[in-house]
Amino acid sequence: MNLKNLLIIAALFTVSLSHAMSEEKPLNEQLVDAIKADNYGLVENILKSCRGQMLTYPSTINQAEISLLHFASEVDDIVLVKLLLQAEYPVNIKDHAEKNTPLHIALKNGHQEIAKVLLDHGADITLANQYSELPIHYAAESGNAKVVKLSLDTGINVNVRDNSNKTPLHYASKKGQTEVVELLLSQSGIEVDNEGENKTRPLHGACASGNVSVVKLLLDKGANIDSIGCIEDFEEGDPMLSPLHYAIIKNHRDVVKLLLSKGVSLKPFKDQGIPTEDHEDGEPLHFAAAKGNSEPLHFAAAKGNKAIVKLLLDAGAKTNLLGSINIRLDEKSASPLHFAIDNNHGPIVQLLIESHAHVNMQDSQDKTPLHYAVKLGNQFIVEMLLTNGAKAPQDIKANPLIQQAKSNIFALSQAQKFKEITQLLSTGIYSSPLANAFVNSKRKKLFKAIKADDVATVSKLLKKGFTLNTCDKEGNTLLHKALQFSSLKVFNLLLSLGAHKYIDKPNEHGIMPIQLLACSGIVSDLILQLRAHQLAGAKRKQLDS
Repeated sequence: MNLKNLLIIAALFTVSLSHAMSEEKPLNEQLVDAIKADNYGLVENILKSCRGQMLTYPSTINQAEISLLHFASEVDDIVLVKLLLQAEYPVNIKDHAEKNTPLHIALKNGHQEIAKVLLDHGADITLANQYSELPIHYAAESGNAKVVKLSLDTGINVNVRDNSNKTPLHYASKKGQTEVVELLLSQSGIEVDNEGENKTRPLHGACASGNVSVVKLLLDKGANIDSIGCIEDFEEGDPMLSPLHYAIIKNHRDVVKLLLSKGVSLKPFKDQGIPTEDHEDGEPLHFAAAKGNSEPLHFAAAKGNKAIVKLLLDAGAKTNLLGSINIRLDEKSASPLHFAIDNNHGPIVQLLIESHAHVNMQDSQDKTPLHYAVKLGNQFIVEMLLTNGAKAPQDIKANPLIQQAKSNIFALSQAQKFKEITQLLSTGIYSSPLANAFVNSKRKKLFKAIKADDVATVSKLLKKGFTLNTCDKEGNTLLHKALQFSSLKVFNLLLSLGAHKYIDKPNEHGIMPIQLLACSGIVSDLILQLRAHQLAGAKRKQLDS
């Protein structure tokens, strides 16, 4: 069958299908069916036959119908958008729900190519929806610098606000859109500290997003580093927080580091002269402002990011201040140590104790850190606290966890031989500073032996109590150490003893032994050894035969 006949049959099929559908369904339904079937030829024919009619598409939003152009803009169907515009479908039609134009929808969903097509066909960049949001707001949010610039060139104010008093800079900063933020900050009259609803500023959103470049741009432009505000729909319950709090809660270490380098305050809000009462409505402000006494360290301890806690401690954060990290106004106040225990962050507990946190400090309800550890049921933390001077209050003295912890501490104090100590520690009990020093001295000998590729000493120390999973401070296993020092004999020994199960265990930098193996010279050495063994075996077979 030649091409001409095929085209005739296809045309007849489309016409017959259109005719059959027209007998059964109205045009709008036919069009929806054709769109669902990706039959754009039929879509084009139907659009031609109903030029000027307002056709809709069933929406999953509120079970309402939306215009076809809104639908196509939302699902990123650029072919359908072009067909609709060719059929002179109104480009600036607004939806019923929020009065958004198709341009709003395209920009809100980050469909930049569709936004360009709409603008090329006359989309009005100055139309607002029912929330007073202009296309520039959504363009800023989705990182479309071209539409932002076009809006500004059209005469739209760089500080134009929506109903929540948010400017394009708020939108761009919250999403970490560096290029757009740079463009907005370069405009004359830009207000870098414009307060939106609940006093939120662009810097709050930037710190929550974690984009260091955006944070730096805002700070360099003069943004208030210690301002407090509330980001709407924030996962922690819409509290009033500082930029530093937002960075900590979102675990953005590099942003925290930048803020500290720029002199951010570590003082409680009340000590910064920030009001702790919202006199406008007579109710206390949310969160830390309500208590007036929370420091960033409280949040970092609760979140459990050791690197951030260390940054704050190095910057002089106080370890023994009571504060709250909950927006409920009846929430108790506690120290960072309480919060670290309450959230089961053992390494943070240890770090705070080493930084002179008071192990017997009471919260606002007279509970000590030991109360928290017992309630949590964490024997290791109970032992850590008792070893470091915590006193068991009368109401929990007889608790089984306390009794077992004391028994473990006593047993460890009585152990004399290295193997006894390692056996006790292998059961998961807390290692006292004295035991730690003893084990560390032996561990150094083990690492030194690995570096020297001294199989005999390594074997001896392993027999005395070290496990194959022994690690250094950076989480490097014995396999890591052997590969780092190219100690082939020790590496073979470790594998023969079963250390292969740790070949893919990452250290604190995310590097696994198998990755070190792949980029070391040991692989080729092992292959050569294997080849030598194979050749020797083959020779023995020849001699035997």
